[in-house]
Amino acid sequence: MRRLIPWLGASLFALFAAHAAEAQSYQSSQNLPVVNVNNEIGLAADMMLQNNFDKELPGNTSPITSGWLPGLEAKASVMQDVLGISNVYAAVRYTFNDGGASLGPFPPYGGTVNQISNDLNIEVGKGFLITHDFLLTPFIQGGYDSLQSSQNFGGQYTSGTTNGYIGLGLRADYALTDRLVLTGRLGWAETIDGNVSIGPTNINRSLDDMPMWQAGAGFDYLMTGHWHLYGGVDYTDFALAGGEPYMPPIGAATSKFNDLNFHLGIAWSF
Repeated sequence: MRRLIPWLGASLFALFAAHAAEAQSYQSSQNLPVVNVNNEIGLAADMMLQNNFDKELPGNTSPITSGWLPGLEAKASVMQDVLGISNVYAAVRYTFNDGGASLGPFPPYGGTVNQISNDLNIEVGKGFLITHDFLLTPFIQGGYDSLQSSQNFGGQYTSGTTNGYIGLGLRADYALTDRLVLTGRLGWAETIDGNVSIGPTNINRSLDDMPMWQAGAGFDYLMTGHWHLYGGVDYTDFALAGGEPYMPPIGAATSKFNDLNFHLGIAWSF
């Protein structure tokens, strides 16, 4: 018994020390720049370079739209301890763009078309500290996209596409300094419930599910107190295709998108 008491005492002390070290490690992780940048609410100016190809007519005579669409981006993210699991991550981002794009290159298409784009993205995942300066966060994602176009072809002509999407992604945060964090993001998703509407007869048809690819890079700079300057660029490539033929003998509708978004804004950390 006398030999057992010191062994039990040493074991209890080791367990207490390990628990204290784990708690201290978690507490310190909440103060790390790579974690702090994931606890923010932000608003940014956004500029989208959009290229959209619609296959509507045979012989590659379909309209191509391309142009810069100004807009706004709002975001909120949180990374906290939940039910004993550290660095649980959740984020939501909404981007709105509205502007004119050139339409062509084949008659009767030409001039400028007004484009209104909406994108909502939600992510849920968990961060893993590789080092105090490097954080990897795998996540699942879902969202909704819509694009409405209008032009006057001797009468108001409107068209639009909508779709949801669900997929996976990986976010990486690296702290160059205590104030400056660089961020990279890769994502894959599958579009769901795609729909295309074609004017002026307002024909509506469903579209097949298609892959979506995403890549992005950005920065976050702590200016003072809780205020951050952030910015970056995001690229999205996807198609809405197949579905039911909507105008025989043309066949199925196809919309190909290549979107490049630049944003710069202010965030408040908590």
